Amino acid sequence: MRRLRDMLRAAVQGGRYGDGQLPGEAELMAAHRASRATVREALSLLRAKG
Repeated sequence: MRRLRDMLRAAVQGGRYGDGQLPGEAELMAAHRASRATVREALSLLRAKG
């Protein structure tokens, strides 16, 4: 989950996603072959760290 969080953070910082423009859970689950729980936790960690 931390790896996914770090990948998402890098994508935001690199300009792939704008502020508040992350894909939905289903898209992230499919793209990263991750469970819903993992995606939710990664997003939660990302929000908590800003």
